[in-house]
Amino acid sequence: MHAAPLSFLNWQKLSVYGTRGVWTERCAWRLSPTPGQALALAQTAEQFTLSFNHVCEVGWGTGEKNGVRLHHATYRESKALAPGLVSDLHIQARVKATEAVKSALDRQKKGRRVSCPQARACPPRYNLHTYRLDWEKGTVTLSTVAGRLHIPFHVPAYAATDADHPTATVDLVQKRGRWYLHVVVRVPAPEGEPTEAVVGVDLGVTRAAVTSDNRFHGQRRWRELEARDFRLRRTLQAKGARERKAPPSPPVGQNGSPPPRS
Repeated sequence: MHAAPLSFLNWQKLSVYGTRGVWTERCAWRLSPTPGQALALAQTAEQFTLSFNHVCEVGWGTGEKNGVRLHHATYRESKALAPGLVSDLHIQARVKATEAVKSALDRQKKGRRVSCPQARACPPRYNLHTYRLDWEKGTVTLSTVAGRLHIPFHVPAYAATDADHPTATVDLVQKRGRWYLHVVVRVPAPEGEPTEAVVGVDLGVTRAAVTSDNRFHGQRRWRELEARDFRLRRTLQAKGARERKAPPSPPVGQNGSPPPRS
């Protein structure tokens, strides 16, 4: 399922997958912070990014991709770089950085061109220790550099069925000056009833699917999203092919000039 632009809806379901009778939905909730709260969120995201980049630098420089050893090697310096973050946010930054370093080192091992992972803005990740959801009041409590803030979030009526379900981690994301929470919600999988009815499905062009009972599924804009995803994948694949075919750099002498011929 493609992720739709967040500016269209206050709540947008980004992905859905299920296992063992439980469906996990990743949704985007639009926040409505005051100007002071928005400033605190921005400062929290900035310090989270500093902590993330520091762990990446240490992991990349030492070739270390073990999360526990990276934690012991970076925690004190990360606290000094980002003193406003609570300890759990530092841990989440280290977890994210460890994932990025592992991916980069694996790509390097395969001979691909890669550099130290760095982020201009790494979304802070919250867990049950650093945020709390109040469905009745429609507010979320977040740990920030300014302490715990109570910020309203918006859930349209059509998404009310997901209310009161347990949530997992959330990521704080800023997009075009607006703040969103990317939330993982666990909902029970729907139970189907046995039936002898038969329905034919035709994968359409302008719509994702059309069933034999004359029902259209999906939205027309999905086709453009699919085309954009195809163009991006083709560009990345072409870029990777160029990197693999790139010739090795010529040797350089001590003064930056080519070495003398033998």
